[in-house]
Amino acid sequence: MELHVAISVRPALYSPAGPSLEAIPMRSSRMLSAALLGWTISTFFPVPTLGLDAAEKTLSFEGEVPSGGAVTVDNLLGSVRIVPGTEPGKLRVVAHVVAEAKTPEEAESLVESIRLVHRTESKAVRVHVAFPVDRIAAYRRPKAGVKGWVTRWAGSMMRGSSEVEYDGRAVRVGNDRKATGLAVYLTVTLPYDVQSSIKQIVGPIEGRALRGQIGLETVDGDILAERCFGKLAVTSDRGAIRVLAFQGDTLGVETVAGTMELLNVRAGRVQLRTADGAIGGSGVTADRLHIESTSGAVKLGAVEPKTAQVQTDSGTVDLATNLKTLRELRIETATGDVTLRVGALAHFDLTAETKSGEVKMLGGVTLDVTEQEGQVSRLQQGQGGPEVRVSALAGSVTVRPYEGSRLDLLVGGRSKR
Repeated sequence: MELHVAISVRPALYSPAGPSLEAIPMRSSRMLSAALLGWTISTFFPVPTLGLDAAEKTLSFEGEVPSGGAVTVDNLLGSVRIVPGTEPGKLRVVAHVVAEAKTPEEAESLVESIRLVHRTESKAVRVHVAFPVDRIAAYRRPKAGVKGWVTRWAGSMMRGSSEVEYDGRAVRVGNDRKATGLAVYLTVTLPYDVQSSIKQIVGPIEGRALRGQIGLETVDGDILAERCFGKLAVTSDRGAIRVLAFQGDTLGVETVAGTMELLNVRAGRVQLRTADGAIGGSGVTADRLHIESTSGAVKLGAVEPKTAQVQTDSGTVDLATNLKTLRELRIETATGDVTLRVGALAHFDLTAETKSGEVKMLGGVTLDVTEQEGQVSRLQQGQGGPEVRVSALAGSVTVRPYEGSRLDLLVGGRSKR
């Protein structure tokens, strides 16, 4: 196991403050040891007209993850990029530390205060980015040192101010210019087929071509998971979540106020939960699909589950399906409207409960009413088939043909009338 450190101090366009990195003494014989291999400090050139100076430091950690082991990585402010490893069981974490301050000495002191703490207990490897939260309680993202993929995400990182807890202390992260400018940008090389939990408190996470039991979490930061396999759990309070081309046993996505988008997902079980974030996407195939939303809208195209349940309080529901594998679909909303887009050749039975007891049929859709009693209507397309139950007591139920393009479904739900 190796720990590499490199420090440079340079002028910056803007400037916050940042800490350093050091190996932490291990109290257990099972914990990983670290070796400090070297430092390099470059010449610093002040830029008096801009007023802020920057310092940067890069360190790396390498360790072995036992077969069937677990990896935990957490970071306060910055970003995490996760890539697949080529060597079995080999974990590598590279941390790029950036700080800004009024003087070169302050900036260098800040990067020096950052520590990369790592330990192994049993089969679990943990890598923790330690910020100086015992003496600094407010942080902001530096404008210096942000290049490459991080730049594309920078706007999503700082929507305002976030009150979070880190290392047992209350911390404020936001855009306050008086806050300490300090961030750590991680690149994690993750071996296949391990259990992982990656947590970035404020800032984005990006993971591609990963395989295993994967957990990604932010408080305020976007998450992208692309071409992942296995079991995937993605959670964010306020960040937007995108899951692209996932295949595996289970997929769980949960947000409080962030949006989520799913494209080309195949899984045994898919569970989506949100409070007031919108759920959208296309190409979701699952044995079991469960969606819960308080006020967020649900709009999914090319949905082909065997069984599905959608529940909302006030959010609208718009689903497009050919009912290829469907056995049962239940949609319940307290005050939202429901639009069901079905293939012209699909055969199904529909039970709809609405305030008026009626179902709107648009775009040439013709359903035969087999029974109507009060607020409940029973209808049939073709010779009947899978059971579809819709309850929208304070909203409407509309059935349309499934003719819209994927783009139409995502951006406006336009279809022929």
